[in-house]
Amino acid sequence: MKKQILLSSIFLLLVGQAMAQDNTIDSLKLALKKAKHDTSRCHILYELSIAASDDEWPQYNQQLLTLAEKNAVTNSSF
Repeated sequence: MKKQILLSSIFLLLVGQAMAQDNTIDSLKLALKKAKHDTSRCHILYELSIAASDDEWPQYNQQLLTLAEKNAVTNSSF
């Protein structure tokens, strides 16, 4: 009986963790759409690349690289 309760608790904990991560990713995606400044976009893309699944994080990493390279060229006149 104790073993069954322990397994159920672990299952519920893992499901809850997965749902919380989905909410975080959804919030970050919404914030990315609303972000107006490149600095904010970079921070959000960085957080997305950490929180996203193995299938998704490379696209956020690529967007971050592209944005950083664009700004490096723009600011290279200093």
